Amino acid sequence: MINLEIRQFCSKDCGERNYKKQKTIWSLIFDEKKFDKDDVDSKKKPRLIHVIIVIFLEYFSWGLVTIPVINFIGRNYPQDKFLINGLSSGGRGILAFIFAPILGKMTDMYGRKKFLFLTVLSTCLPIPCLLHNSQWYVTMFVVTGLTANSFAVANAYAADITSLSDRHTAYSIISSTFGASFMFSPFLGAAITNTYGDHIAILLATILVIINLLYITFIFPESLSPLIIKNENLNDETFWLVINEFFSLRKMWADEYTFKISMIIFLSNVPEAGQISCFFIFLRAIVGMSQNEVGSFIAYVGLLTVFSQLYIFKYLIYSVGIKGTLAFGLITQCIQLFFYSFCTNIYLIYFFGIFLSLSQMVYPSIASAVSLSYSNEEQGSAQALINGLRGLCSGIGPVLFGFIFQLFNFDVHSDIDSSININGAIFPPPNIRVNPLVGHVLTPNKNNTDIEKSSQFLRVMPGPPFALGSILVFIAFFFLVAIKKIKMSNKKGHSLFTEGTNNEDSAPLTEYVDMD
Repeated sequence: MINLEIRQFCSKDCGERNYKKQKTIWSLIFDEKKFDKDDVDSKKKPRLIHVIIVIFLEYFSWGLVTIPVINFIGRNYPQDKFLINGLSSGGRGILAFIFAPILGKMTDMYGRKKFLFLTVLSTCLPIPCLLHNSQWYVTMFVVTGLTANSFAVANAYAADITSLSDRHTAYSIISSTFGASFMFSPFLGAAITNTYGDHIAILLATILVIINLLYITFIFPESLSPLIIKNENLNDETFWLVINEFFSLRKMWADEYTFKISMIIFLSNVPEAGQISCFFIFLRAIVGMSQNEVGSFIAYVGLLTVFSQLYIFKYLIYSVGIKGTLAFGLITQCIQLFFYSFCTNIYLIYFFGIFLSLSQMVYPSIASAVSLSYSNEEQGSAQALINGLRGLCSGIGPVLFGFIFQLFNFDVHSDIDSSININGAIFPPPNIRVNPLVGHVLTPNKNNTDIEKSSQFLRVMPGPPFALGSILVFIAFFFLVAIKKIKMSNKKGHSLFTEGTNNEDSAPLTEYVDMD
């Protein structure tokens, strides 16, 4: 009994000392990675701020063209907006899912910088296509899904330059940067569009993309040591090594631990993508919020998300560990989805916006868990696995939620303006034309019996897709419970540590698998 109390005290004491030893957010963003003296030019040492700038400019550019994208789809596909949204998002997601492991492996072999350039170029290449009133935008949007996976490279870059004890915070900073870039850019883009037209917003976004690419080319430093990067050309040996990574998708089913993590990613991200695609239309059509009120709500949730990922996430990681933080994120996601399926009161909408912002800690928690399970030389492959699955979910989620809305007699048209983006501005969400609302209940064009049944059901549950989403997240929580320990890899390979190990480079108070 005494020994147990001593171990508990030591574990708590170690956690507190590690928490105090952790770098501040400011230091983590601007501190240099320490290379050997002969490894790299001292003037271009990598810092986290370098990749933060890239991510911010990339998605700020997409935020500026939110309204032009909606106008473009409205002009070119007036009768098939929902179909184009679902098929193109799904096609892009499938390509990202299939080819992400190959991209990740190549970043591990040939460095992060050149592939970050490629992924940013691929992600933003559809933007200038908006200037040409044809199908080029849709075509480029789908095809560039092959390499549009900048988050995987950004997270691998962060893993290269941070210690294990600070890696969780680094991922949360990158994730919050994505949220911060979308807080105001859609409204700035809308103001520019209303004043000067779509083409000016598109040109401005294109200029930002060019600046970002020039920044990566001339200023952005490589994070991998030159001793690790392969200098030879792609020969037969390296070709088959890269192609073999294509079959690494089998890892999701072959390894029990990876399968459970993959299921958590899938079951939590499908509802997230679906919710993002139609939530703000839900607020306008059913809750009755005005466009300005929706804009205020976006900014409100965005600010809370940045705060939660920068501070609350950091505290939880060092209090309850990765598994506890991930469980907290899944619980808050399940709660907000469940109550939004029943909620139409604007004050409750804002209240559960707190849970919506806290649920955004799921992604950095998963990224941290997967990162700890792989060696430093495999971070590209590890993060590509996560973001490939997220890409697949970004295609499935909007289609699933839109289909459920249609089942409950929602007409898919474009009578309501909206500005929603999934992993960058993708396509307008399923826009819903509704008949006059009576007590916030939709009355579709059906016979009287169908109208009465739908009205009675929608009075109780005005947001049925969110209820399904909460069930999926609830199932994901059970997959998390089934994971007894979080794997931990050291520099030599996939060795495993016991819980409470006070290793200098290990994350404290994280659950690990016991040593043999």
